[in-house]
Amino acid sequence: MNRRLVTGGIVIMVLAGSMVAALWGGRKPVEVQYEIAENRPLRASVLGSGTFDFRDTAALSPEVIGLVRQVLVKEGDHVQIGQLVMVLDQETQKAEVQQRESMVRQRALDIEQQAELLDIRQTQERRSTELVAKRLVDQASHDQVRHEVALARLRLKASREQLKQSMAALVQVRESLAKTLIRAPISGVVTSIALKVGETAVPSSTGIAGSSLMTIADVGTMAATIKVDEMDVSRIRQGQQAQVFAGSDSRRVLSGRVQEIALAPMRTGLESTSAHQRSYAVQIALDGHAHADLRTGMSCRAEVFVDVGRTPVAVPVQALLSEQADGARHRGAAGKAAQQRYYLLVESGGAVVRRHVESGVSDDSHVEIVSGLARGDRVITGPAKTMRHLRDNQRVRAVPAMLELP
Repeated sequence: MNRRLVTGGIVIMVLAGSMVAALWGGRKPVEVQYEIAENRPLRASVLGSGTFDFRDTAALSPEVIGLVRQVLVKEGDHVQIGQLVMVLDQETQKAEVQQRESMVRQRALDIEQQAELLDIRQTQERRSTELVAKRLVDQASHDQVRHEVALARLRLKASREQLKQSMAALVQVRESLAKTLIRAPISGVVTSIALKVGETAVPSSTGIAGSSLMTIADVGTMAATIKVDEMDVSRIRQGQQAQVFAGSDSRRVLSGRVQEIALAPMRTGLESTSAHQRSYAVQIALDGHAHADLRTGMSCRAEVFVDVGRTPVAVPVQALLSEQADGARHRGAAGKAAQQRYYLLVESGGAVVRRHVESGVSDDSHVEIVSGLARGDRVITGPAKTMRHLRDNQRVRAVPAMLELP
């Protein structure tokens, strides 16, 4: 009985094996597309958004308090460096100048008076010396004369110092008078005028009303200032090429180069920068003069091209697939985010081989493969639905990606 059971089991196993072999042998290979892994230049980029502004801008503020008497320019006017653009009230400063000039003249007269007095005292000293030698004047009288000469010298010296003080005060009030004449510190275009005739200009650094007069900008120095995330700012260098897109016309492309990279993160009005969201200001100088119609404060986005010049081994971005690491699949719903592993499907000898790889920079079409892939490997790139279901050692029929599958 046992011998019959054993014999029957063997027959069943042989038949089952024959059926499996028939099924596997009869299955057609899966048709896929591939590309050859090769070295190619990547146009990797960093994206950011921000606003347009002028690099050379002068915000004029008053240095003296006074009413605005004249505004000699309008918004949009071109001005030259040193040109008079505004006049403040000068009456107070002119009165102070006259007062200081009068004091200077008075000090000069005092010096003349003290100099004459010194000459008299010195003449008296010489006569006293002759009389003492002839024993006609006692020594005490002679010492008194010498003392008067010394005092006259000190008074003359003091008068000269007072003249210096008065002249310095005169220079100060003349400078104060000159500050009522507001001149353009740079050549450019008047972009805004904050005060009108009759309003009061107030020197202040706290931004109160009247502390700003007007703004002049060199419109030929238009730049885009964008915010770049802390994860990307280390890849940006001065001189890198960039493309800027104005918010008013996204189809318009402006070329430029990175000019400045902030060393400290941007602040958003809070005392401290968020520990989770840090961004850095990157200034891009625009090339040419095709941006004359742009206005300061307009929104923009920019693409800065990084890692230019390298030709790493790269594959199409659709070929790079990801999976959760084995150790992260069983952490539960409350666990941390699963760690991602990346892999490629490589065709070798008519079968699929899964290769775990490390990726690098990428552009719109290709991604760098740092390790796990060799130049010349046939990387499966499609179709996408088929790639998700391919297994190791599965038979495939690969055709170049530029050919259409039947």
